[in-house]
This record gives sequence, C-alpha cells and structure tokens, in this order.
Amino acid sequence: MWSPPHVLAVKKMGKAEAFLTEIESLRGKDPKGALRRVERESPALHEAFGVGAPLHGPFRTVVSTLQAQIDPRRPPAVTPDAFVLGWDAVPDLGTLVAAAREGTAEVLYLAPSDPRHDATPMAQLRALDEFADPRVAMVVVGEGPPILLRRGVLLSAAATLNPRTDIADVPQDILDFAEQSGYTTRFTR
Repeated sequence: MWSPPHVLAVKKMGKAEAFLTEIESLRGKDPKGALRRVERESPALHEAFGVGAPLHGPFRTVVSTLQAQIDPRRPPAVTPDAFVLGWDAVPDLGTLVAAAREGTAEVLYLAPSDPRHDATPMAQLRALDEFADPRVAMVVVGEGPPILLRRGVLLSAAATLNPRTDIADVPQDILDFAEQSGYTTRFTR
C-alpha cells in the first residue's frame, strides 16, 4: 500500500527512536553485542542517524557510551558538530568558503550527491572522531565523497587558493595546504 513520503518519514523516525531505546536497554547486558548490532542495523536508519539528521546527536551519545563501557580507559568521544553540504550544491571553492563563513560548525561534511553512496552512520562517527586531533584538517571516507573538512583550516587555505577552483580539485588543494601548514589528512572506511 502506498503511503505519502511524510508518513514514511514519521514511521522511520519512530523506528529509529525505538531502536535507540532498545540499544540503551542492551547496554548493561551486552555492550559489545549492542555495538555490533548498531554497526549492522544503523545503515537502514541513515536518514535518522547520519550527520545532520534529526537523531544524529542521540545516536552519537549512545555509540560513545557503548564504546566507553567496552573500554573504560577510552573516554567518551567528543566529536565536533558538522554542517552538511551536498557535493553537487558546491560547484567551486568560493561557494564552499561562503558556506563555511555562514556556518558555525567546526567541520563541513561534503556529502555525496546520491545518498546511497554516503558513508554509514558509524563510518561518519569514526570520521568525526578523527577531528579530536587538532592537527587533522581533512578526513576522506572511502574513496570520497564524503569528505570532511575542518572549517578553520578551509578558511585559512582559502586565502591562498583560487576561489574558482572546481570542487573536484579542492580536496587535493586542501591536502597540499594541510601538509605545508603542519596539518594532516586521514582516510577512513
């Protein structure tokens, strides 16, 4: 039976909230199993848990709590907030820099044009975790996009780069700037 898109979205949000509640209840019994389940089942709830999604914050908290419970020596991750931009909505460096100047989030998340090619919510969290190291300027997930950029580094690099640089060339330019400025780039899956 056909349902309007907004009804499907409400159902998916309800399913995502129920999933988080269930994972919370498993936390005390089997945190490793709960984390494996999150890794396995969260991709189906990407619209709820991905960067910029309505339940990304609660999802991030649950995962961080599980990870800290599994390894008590590991403090809960303090991942930065990210501002999501669609790769196809950013034709060049100038447009990207303008968006970075308008935003306040520490990280810009350049999402692929086709959401089916986006990283899983867990891969996104791993990429955001890389920014705990202040030397990290950029994280490329898989073959990229998605690509995550530290806003401050991007704004610093913009002063030395051509604003008309095609978005496809920006990651290499940021990589070069990062290396010359003592920053680093990480690649995750």
